[in-house]
Amino acid sequence: MPATTTTFDAVLKDWFLGKVRDTLNEKVTMFDISNAASERVGGRRLVFPVHVGRNFGVGTRAERGTLPTAQNEVYVTSTVSPKYWYGRIEVSAQAMKQSQGDRAAFAEAMSEEMDRMTRNSRKYFNRMLYFGSRGDLCSVASDQSSVNTTTVNVTSSTINVGSPLRFIQAGMILDGLSASGAATETSSVSTDFTSATVASATVGASGSSTITFSATVTVVSGTICTLTGCAFNDFAGIDDGINSSGTYQGVSRDAYQNKSWRANILGNSGTNRPLTLNLLQQAWDAASEASGEDNTTTHLISHYSVRREYLDLLTPDVRFTAQTLKGGHKVLDFNGAQFRFEVDAPFNTVYGINAPSWHLYKISDFEWADEDGSVLSRVSNIDSFEGFMRMFGNFGCDAPNKNFRITDIQATL
Repeated sequence: MPATTTTFDAVLKDWFLGKVRDTLNEKVTMFDISNAASERVGGRRLVFPVHVGRNFGVGTRAERGTLPTAQNEVYVTSTVSPKYWYGRIEVSAQAMKQSQGDRAAFAEAMSEEMDRMTRNSRKYFNRMLYFGSRGDLCSVASDQSSVNTTTVNVTSSTINVGSPLRFIQAGMILDGLSASGAATETSSVSTDFTSATVASATVGASGSSTITFSATVTVVSGTICTLTGCAFNDFAGIDDGINSSGTYQGVSRDAYQNKSWRANILGNSGTNRPLTLNLLQQAWDAASEASGEDNTTTHLISHYSVRREYLDLLTPDVRFTAQTLKGGHKVLDFNGAQFRFEVDAPFNTVYGINAPSWHLYKISDFEWADEDGSVLSRVSNIDSFEGFMRMFGNFGCDAPNKNFRITDIQATL
């Protein structure tokens, strides 16, 4: 019998190539923009005054008429309370020892875990800065109620609209909030999500996408799924700032005198319509009129699906050019503002950002905790070591009226 690769298999070696290959999307546009305008702060909370109203003790009068009644400028106090983010790793002593050196492993276990956690933190923040402090990932579909099951039908939440599984990954532990988004969990609403991890997820039609858990869970229709422990503890998001109602950073936008604290929203009552250049210009002008600054918009940001709609609109016009960013990446332009696109952005939406008005307020920057002089700590009763990253602060805007949001844009995902 001749020698073949089959008979010679025990002698053949495996040929190992280079380093660990990256297959994950690490683009973090919103994080990069906000981090560029970060500020170091401290104390119990951040407080700053906002001028929202004029002194209207003015007016014309007839000769010898009574002077206008003296009034006053109107100020309100904006407050930003800190939030606390953590990322934790653990590596066994065996994994650390057996992965030392290029001949033993493609990467050393501890350094690889620490490096990936640093990247993961940026990606987590990028999603959080869009969707805000409630932390919506998806919702339990309407056809399920008090069901004990390992497979749960899910759909979009009211905040995270679109593909319900795009932020769901295997290994996640989820919490359940009531359909109304109650600030605290109740014993009757899917609290036993925490007894299981996400094993897999399958994309389907609306309401029929599924999450399979590692153990049986009890679900209630409409339950909002969040990453465990994160609901209402996440940093504020861009939608919190670019809004026209409610209270933001302690200031009520519903009060008439505070209307300058409102951002500019162009929606279509939930019905998607085509993106047009006129619609973009309307939103651009709305921010300019509200702020008094002709070119207040520095960036436009949307999901990739909206980019395709925008590309269809491009004409030989000086407003639409390609710019080269650091690293050689290309970016489109509208009225001189960069038009940026990324996978974490909400669907069917375009944001008009005034970058200087947004701030990532940092009590502490991303850091590995080492107050005791060491980044790593021994795990009690186990030959293993752990460490954790943290970042204390919040995300906020000090001039919402310089920003806009166009919703209900027709786009194919």
